[in-house]
Amino acid sequence: MSTDELERSLERIHEVAQLAGIRGVVDREQGMFRAEYQFDDGRELAVLVQPTRMGEDGMLAVTVSCPILQFSEQKPIPDDMAMELLRRNERMFYARYGIRDLEDASLVVASVDHPLETLDAAELEVLMVSVIRAAGDLMQALGV
Repeated sequence: MSTDELERSLERIHEVAQLAGIRGVVDREQGMFRAEYQFDDGRELAVLVQPTRMGEDGMLAVTVSCPILQFSEQKPIPDDMAMELLRRNERMFYARYGIRDLEDASLVVASVDHPLETLDAAELEVLMVSVIRAAGDLMQALGV
């Protein structure tokens, strides 16, 4: 994605978030919009909205994600947890669990994709709530 395309996409995401009443910041260095969500018990999670591409034609899209747990070589993801993520994915409708590899760690995330062109305020809000609920459900099930 070109720098101009990224900038326009981030601006579009920010505009839609403002229309939805979602407070957050655009992190141009990381290429994402970031909002914080606080659960009733005080726990906080970040919700990230990143421009991306989807499909064979490379349509502009957004990936809305919520990092949940971090693992590393010293603390790898347990096999039973990986299987549980697959089982939960089969029952989910508006989000999915996945593992995102970083340079020195791996993150378990809840995420969902949506075309950027048709993204409106109500849809962004639903997408963000979906990943937050998925993250909260997993954290509750794991006792995290």
